[in-house]
Amino acid sequence: MWRVAGDMVQLDPDKPRAEPGAYVRHRFRARQLGGHGRFVKIVIHYRLFTFCDEIEVLSPDGASPRRPAAALQAQQSLETRDPERHGWRGGRDAAYAETIGSRIPDTPAGAQLRAELAAVLSQLATNPPAPPRGGRAILPLDDTQRRLFAVNGKALAAAGMPKLVAWKVNRYDPISPIDVGTEVQRKAPSLEIRALRGERRADAVVLVNATAQKQRIHLRLASLPESVNATLFEVPFVETTTADVAAALMEPQREAGGWTVDLDAGMSRQLWFAIQPTAAAKSGLYAGGKLIAKSDIGVQLDLPIRLHVSFVIMPRPRLHLGGWDYTDSGTAYDVGPRNRDELVRFLQAHEVDVTWAHRSTLPDPADFQDRNSQRSRDRFATLDAWLSRWPSARARFVYLAVQDDLSGSRRGTPEFQQAVSSWMKDVASYVAQKSAAGAIFGVLPVDEPSTPQQAARIEDWARAIRSASPHPVIYEDPVFATPSAFAGVLDLCDINGPSWTKFVAMSPQERAALLPKGSRELWFYETKGPIRAMDPVSYGRLAAWVAFRAGAKGIGFWSFADAGGGSSWNEYEATRGGGFAPEFLAPDGVVDSKHMMAIVEGLEDHERLSLLADRIAASEKGAAPVLGRARMLLESGPQRVLAGIDRSPDANILWDTGKDRSLPDVVANEVLDLLEAP
Repeated sequence: MWRVAGDMVQLDPDKPRAEPGAYVRHRFRARQLGGHGRFVKIVIHYRLFTFCDEIEVLSPDGASPRRPAAALQAQQSLETRDPERHGWRGGRDAAYAETIGSRIPDTPAGAQLRAELAAVLSQLATNPPAPPRGGRAILPLDDTQRRLFAVNGKALAAAGMPKLVAWKVNRYDPISPIDVGTEVQRKAPSLEIRALRGERRADAVVLVNATAQKQRIHLRLASLPESVNATLFEVPFVETTTADVAAALMEPQREAGGWTVDLDAGMSRQLWFAIQPTAAAKSGLYAGGKLIAKSDIGVQLDLPIRLHVSFVIMPRPRLHLGGWDYTDSGTAYDVGPRNRDELVRFLQAHEVDVTWAHRSTLPDPADFQDRNSQRSRDRFATLDAWLSRWPSARARFVYLAVQDDLSGSRRGTPEFQQAVSSWMKDVASYVAQKSAAGAIFGVLPVDEPSTPQQAARIEDWARAIRSASPHPVIYEDPVFATPSAFAGVLDLCDINGPSWTKFVAMSPQERAALLPKGSRELWFYETKGPIRAMDPVSYGRLAAWVAFRAGAKGIGFWSFADAGGGSSWNEYEATRGGGFAPEFLAPDGVVDSKHMMAIVEGLEDHERLSLLADRIAASEKGAAPVLGRARMLLESGPQRVLAGIDRSPDANILWDTGKDRSLPDVVANEVLDLLEAP
C-alpha cells in the first residue's frame, strides 16, 4: 500500500511552465513532504517526453520545516495500491470538478451544491474510479464519478439550461464529458453532408443532459431516402492513458424505427451521422431530413439534415492502404482466433487493400522441394489460408526479418544468391497463381533500417531477390538520418516507404532521395502513438494529402493488430501501454472509430484530387477556364491543408493541439465543385 505524499508541482516554489513549447530543464523541489517509508515512488504524467537523471530523498533532519501535522495527516490518509493511476485519474476528475464549480451560482442552493461537489471530489481523491477488471473503460467509471457528473447536471439546471441541449462542433474536435458548447454552437445546430455516390462522409452533433437524472434518448432518422445508406453512431467517452476521449463509433441500441441512447446526468454524448450513397442514389439536394431526439422525460429535439449527393461516382480509391495487420497466423499482437476474421472483414470494408504476413507463413526452400512432407503441407496450408482470407487485396507483403544467411549459405556468396533467387522465384510464382492479375506481392527484408550495416544486408538480399524471375517486389521502410547517403540501396528497392512526418521535415535534398524514380515507387507509413493521443485529422486523414502532394502510391499505419497488449477499450490494463490500432480492437471484436473513419476520408480526399487530375490530363481543351482553376487548386489546395503539418509535424499530429479541422472538408468540396463543373 502506498500513501500519497503530495503534488511536487504544487509544492515546488519554482513552478515550471505546465506545457513548455521546447526542451527545458527544471529541478523540482518539495522539501515539505514530511513523509517516511521504505520506498519512494514518483508518478510523472506529461504530454510528451520527460527525462529524470537524479532523485534525492532528504532525511527529515535538518533545517527544512516539516509540514503541519494536520496537513500531513490529511494527505497521508490517501492510500492507494496504484499510484500511477491515482495520479492522473485524480487530476482529470479534479479538472472536471473545477469546471463544474465555476458553473455553480452564488446562491444558498449553490452553496449546497458546492458542499456536495467537495464531498464527491474527496471520495474520488481517496478512491479514484476504475473500470471493472477486463471491462470497457467507458465513463462514468463508477457510481462516485457518476455523482460528480450529476452535480454538473444540477449546476446546469440551476443556471437555467434546458433539460436536453444540442450543440455543434467539428466532428473531429476533442470534447470533454461535461462540455456544453458556446451560445453560438448551441444556436440552431444541424447536420450537413456532401458526398459522391459510393463515398463515406459524416457530420456530428453533441447532446447534453442538463439534469440530475439519467435520460433515455430515443433517436430516429426521418425523411431520408434509403439509397443514401444513412447510419447513426454514438460516441462514448473512453478513459485512455492520455485523456478521456470521444473516439469510438458505436451503433446505439436498436429499437423499432430507430435507436436508444442512455445519457447520464450532467454528461454530453456526441452522435455521428454518416452516409454512403449507393451508385443508384439520385443526385441532388435532400433538404427535408431530420434527426429526432426524444427524451423519456418528454423533451424532443428536431435537428435538420441537408444532404448533397453528387452525380460523380467514387471508384475504389487508388491509394493503397495497409497497417501490418498480421492476420496470417493464429495469434499476432492482439489479433487471435476470436477476432481475426471480424478484423479482416472490418478492414476490407474500410478500403484496406494491403495485408501483411510473417516470415513463418512462407514455405521454406525445402518445403518447395518436398511438397509431400507434413511440414510442407502445413506451411502451404497457412499461406493458402492467408491468401484466401484476402481475395481482393491489391497488395500482399511478407516481413522476412532477414539475417546473414539462408539455408546455411552465407550472405555475399554465390551459393547464397542462388538459394535466395530460387526461393523467391518459387514463392512469387506460387502466389501469382492464386492472385488477381496486377496484384502486388512483396517482401520487407529489414524493418526500419537506419545503419550502414543494415543497408549492406539489404543490398545483398535485394540483389539476390532481383535475380529471380519472377521475383517479389522489394519494400523497405527506411529511417536513415540522411537517405541521400544510401541512394544505391534505395535504388535496389521497388518501394521506399519512409515515415511521412519525417519526410515532410526533411530538407529538399533528402526528400529527393526518396521520391519516385523510374519504376521505383514512394509509399508512406507512420508509427506514432498511443493512437488516442493522435489527431484523427492531422495524423490519419492528412497522410493521404501528403501522399498526393509527393506522388506516393500507398500509406500504412502501425498497426491494425496492436491494441497495446490487451484491449483498446482499457489502455491502462494493456501490457504494452497505449495501443496503436486506429479501430477499437478487443479480444472479442472490433468497433469503428474516428481515427479509422478519418483515414478512410483521407483516401477519398485523395481520390477526389486524383479524379480532378485525371480530368485535366484527359481534356483536349487545356485552356478552358475550369481546367485553369483545377490546376491552381491541385497546387494550392494541398498546401493550404498541410500548412500546419509543414510548420511543425510532431506537434500538429497531436489531438490536443488546436487547429482548424474543417479545412480538409473545405478544400475537398472545392475539388468536388470543379469535378461537377461543365
